Amino acid sequence: MLGTEAGAAYVATTMRKRLTRTGHTVHGLLDVGTTPVSAIMRPPAFFEGDLPLREAAARLGEDGVSALLVELGEGQLGIVTDASVRAAVADGTSIESPARAISRNARADGARRTARGGGNRRSARRGNRPPRRARRQQHLWAPVGGGSARARCPEPIALRHTILGAADEDGLVRAAEHLPQLFRLLVRAGVPPRDVGRVLSLQHDAIVTRLVDFSISRHGDTPVPWVWLDLGSAARREFTLASDQDNALAYATPSSEGEAIEVDAYFERLGSEVNAGLVRCGIGVDNNGVLAGKRLWRMSKSEWMRTFDECLTQPDESHLIRASVAFDFRPAAGGLTIAPELTARIRAAPQHPQFMRLLARAAAGFQVSLGFRGQLATGRQGEPADRLDLKHGAIIPLVNLVRFHALAHRVTISPTLDRIEAVASVGGIERETADALSEAFSVITRLRFANHAEQIAAGTTPRQPGRPR
Repeated sequence: MLGTEAGAAYVATTMRKRLTRTGHTVHGLLDVGTTPVSAIMRPPAFFEGDLPLREAAARLGEDGVSALLVELGEGQLGIVTDASVRAAVADGTSIESPARAISRNARADGARRTARGGGNRRSARRGNRPPRRARRQQHLWAPVGGGSARARCPEPIALRHTILGAADEDGLVRAAEHLPQLFRLLVRAGVPPRDVGRVLSLQHDAIVTRLVDFSISRHGDTPVPWVWLDLGSAARREFTLASDQDNALAYATPSSEGEAIEVDAYFERLGSEVNAGLVRCGIGVDNNGVLAGKRLWRMSKSEWMRTFDECLTQPDESHLIRASVAFDFRPAAGGLTIAPELTARIRAAPQHPQFMRLLARAAAGFQVSLGFRGQLATGRQGEPADRLDLKHGAIIPLVNLVRFHALAHRVTISPTLDRIEAVASVGGIERETADALSEAFSVITRLRFANHAEQIAAGTTPRQPGRPR
C-alpha cells in the first residue's frame, strides 16, 4: 500500500500528527496550515521596475527566488513571476521591455494570518489595494492563477459573512455555491477531517440562520419563542457535502388549544420554507423525513420533553429510531431554552435498562462493510459491485457504538471524537480501544472527504450511497 501514490500521500499528511502524538517532535515541525505566514515566508526579492525583463528572468533563475516585487513608484509594488515573464515573451513582448510593463499588483496580507487562510484571495473590499513597501507586518501574496478555484473561493469566515449578508434567497444560493470548492481546498490543504466537518457545519448553520431571517421577514415575527435544532451529523458537527437535512423545531408551549393551532401553523410554514431553501442551497431532504416542516419533528417544548421521556420509558422500535436521531441535537438558531431539559433526560438513560439493552442490540446489529473472512464487502446498500459504502458500512455503525457507550456513562457531548475521549476519561472504554476508534473514525472520514473532493474535481456532486446523482 505504501508503494502507491495514495499510500504515500496518506502517510505524508498524517505523519506530523502521529509524531506529535507520541511526543517526539512537538516543537520540531511547523503545522503550515496554522502557522503565521511571517514564520514560513522567505525574505522578499525586490527589483527595479525600469530594468529589462532579461535581467528579471536571470534574477528569477537564482536559487530560492520564485517572484520579484517590482518598484512601481510612490511606494507601490507589483509582482513579476517566471510564469508571467514566459507568457509576456510568448505574446511578443521584448525581453528588453521594462519589468514594470508586465507586473501585476501585489496583494498585502497580515503577517499574523495563517498560511492556509492567506492563500485565499482577499475580498474585493480589502484585497484590491496594492501594498506599499513602507507598510509593516505585511506578507505579500502574488495574484498568480487568477482564474483558479482558490482565487474564486473565499476562506471559511469570509464565506460565512457572505452567507449571513445575503440580501435574498437567490444571493444566498449563489454564496452557497462556493461551498464545494471551499471544501476541496480544505481537503487538499490537509486540514484534519474533524476541522473540515466543523467548517461545513458552521456554513450550514449560517445558511439556516439566513433562511429563517427571510421567512420571518416575509411573514412577521414569530408568535412565541422558538429554537431550530440540528440533528444527526450537523448536530455532531460532522456535516459533509453529501449529508441530507436532519433538523427539528421546538417552540414555547402555547397557553390554549386555539393558540396551539395558530402557533404550529406559523412554524410549519417557517420549517417548510427553510427546508426548501436548504434544498436550493444543495442540501437535500432526508429520505426518512426528519425535517422541521414535518409535524413529527416540529413540536412545543412540553411535547419534546414528553417525547424524550417516552423514548426512555417506552423503548419500542419507533422510539429507538427517534432516540438515535434526536438524542444527537444542537440548537442552531432561535432563543428558546430547551437544551438543559433535554440533556438532563439523556443523562438519565442508564436508569432505564430496557432502553439501554435495546439500544446496545441495535448498535451491535448494524451491518458493517466486512465479509465473513474480514475482507471489504462491496456492492451493498444498492451500490455497484465495485463500490464500498463507507457511510452505512463504517461510519454509522461506529457512531452508533460510540453513542451507546456515551449514553451508558452519562456523556452528553455530541461530536464522535469528543465522545470517545470523554468516555475513555471516565473509564467507560480502555485507552487502547478509544485510540483505535478515534483513528478508525478519522481514517474513514478522510477517505470519504477525499472521495467527495474527487467528485467535485470531476464536476459531479458528492452524494450519499444509493442516492441518485
